[in-house]
Amino acid sequence: MSYLFFILTFFVLEASALLLPQETISRPKLSFTSAKALTAKMNIDNGSEIEISGKLIYTVTKINYDDSLEGKLTYIVSEKSFEDIARLFGKTTTGDEIKLSFNRISALPQKSTDCPSINLEFKQQLHSTRVSGDVATIRFDSFLLNIKTDDQKELDKLLCEWVKRIQAGRGGTRAIITQINHLLEGTS
Repeated sequence: MSYLFFILTFFVLEASALLLPQETISRPKLSFTSAKALTAKMNIDNGSEIEISGKLIYTVTKINYDDSLEGKLTYIVSEKSFEDIARLFGKTTTGDEIKLSFNRISALPQKSTDCPSINLEFKQQLHSTRVSGDVATIRFDSFLLNIKTDDQKELDKLLCEWVKRIQAGRGGTRAIITQINHLLEGTS
């Protein structure tokens, strides 16, 4: 009797699971800028300053309702600058490169930008990081990065519509911003 009860219970549970709406999980969509070569100033606690070079990439993580973007800024330090930093700290170089990442970085669409290349403006950036146990401050002067869009991708189409509305003076409507953020989070 208990065996029959077990089989019936299992059958009922499986059938009810099939009838319940299934939540779909999608991958977050990524929107990032082209890499751009940029120099920066690095200061350390002892007052030393050096100029370093590398490439910047910005990954958009969110559009805010004030029409600013929020994202992660990654600076890939050049090999020569990597060696200069190691000398400054009295260390030997190990590894191929240094990647410095900074989260929650704001950007704004440049005035008169348009698709297929959306220019983003960044104000002067000042970031602290630890290098070999010492605190280093990195300063980037104001700069521009751009997102190359593809009119075949849903996220890019929405970004273009958002920018078009901003350029027309209407601001990116909440509905478009919400759609973009759902795609960026993978919750669409």
